[in-house]
Amino acid sequence: MKAAVYAAIAFTVLCGPSALEGQAPADTSLIRLDTLQVPVTRTAVSAARAPVSLSLVGRDQIQGGLATIGLHESLASVPGLIVDNRQNFSLGNRVVIRGLGARAAFGVRGLRVLVDGIPLTMPDGQTNLNNLDLGSAGAIHVLRGPASALFGNAAGGVIAVETESAPGPRSMEARVTVGDQGRSSLTRLWKAQAKVAERVGPFDYLASVSRMQTDGYRDHGRARQTQFNGRAGFATGDATRVTVVLNAVDMPLAENPGSLPIDSARAAPSMAWQRNVDTGSGERTRQAQVGIRLQHERPDARADMSVHALTRSLENPLPFGVIDLGRTAGGLRALYERRLAITAVTAGLDIEAQRDDRREFANEGGQPSGAARRDQEDRVASIGPFAQARIETGRVGVMLGARYDAVRFETID
Repeated sequence: MKAAVYAAIAFTVLCGPSALEGQAPADTSLIRLDTLQVPVTRTAVSAARAPVSLSLVGRDQIQGGLATIGLHESLASVPGLIVDNRQNFSLGNRVVIRGLGARAAFGVRGLRVLVDGIPLTMPDGQTNLNNLDLGSAGAIHVLRGPASALFGNAAGGVIAVETESAPGPRSMEARVTVGDQGRSSLTRLWKAQAKVAERVGPFDYLASVSRMQTDGYRDHGRARQTQFNGRAGFATGDATRVTVVLNAVDMPLAENPGSLPIDSARAAPSMAWQRNVDTGSGERTRQAQVGIRLQHERPDARADMSVHALTRSLENPLPFGVIDLGRTAGGLRALYERRLAITAVTAGLDIEAQRDDRREFANEGGQPSGAARRDQEDRVASIGPFAQARIETGRVGVMLGARYDAVRFETID
């Protein structure tokens, strides 16, 4: 397969007095920074002291000169992690950490994905990355291994994405990416994105909207996607912060060219399986998620609570039929940490629920036909209390954690 070529052009404008006036000389005095809080450890421990495998990917590695259309771009250098770009937007990337997630036919399984502390992973353990906007991401924290058990159904690890911080003055950025997708034409892929962000006293916000269109490397591999990601925060004093996160995606077209026998793949790797073409295989989906997060920090304690809700609609033509899915999901996450002289104790609770209305029809040229031959309701509910203790004496530190999950699956036909 030929390597795809991308070209990106970005324009940034800063507006406001601080962007126009001369700057004062830099203060070179020594300032001791607070302990770096690594989101994926759920405790205020530095990355150097955390007894787990951690990696941090910064903004330049996520956005700098990249198409920002998949995790395979920014996480390629993370050890122990493989992101398989299947060049298929109806299936998405396959993400594997230390072998976990390798058997996922679609979506991401065995891992936990968070955006600004709000989970993209569903109560049933599956993650759809359609809502993930890498064009506005400022950092990605990756935790590898079983220490991620504090996050529930995530034996492989955790990927925590943080939206980039708003600067002091109002800033606006426009970005255009074009690529040939390995087929020698820069019209094969393009993505346009616009962002606006500002910090005014205790209030800050960032809003990003993008439009992506690709014809794909293979035949019957087109995709169209419009995406929005927004975050607004308000700090009351130095101790409390409230954050609202909203992301949404509309993907009216994501074609699935299907798998090929080895002889066909060698002869014409860009061809599509004819049965997939005849049945219009692919998906059409819309998804929106909102979350509210409350954080309170004191020298000896901190609290972190969030609630989130999601709605998703999916029409999925497949060679054997058409799946029509409507999903609602939501949850509550709460954590409290108490810090003492040489130890810190953390306790928390995760509660999540999911409801799917699933129907299946015959496939007539990519459209549902006849009466529903399957009509069922799927429900998932989970509750997961957890606790963690950290003890540090000089150069020696010990971290202990435990979690119990009760998960109920129910299907009504």
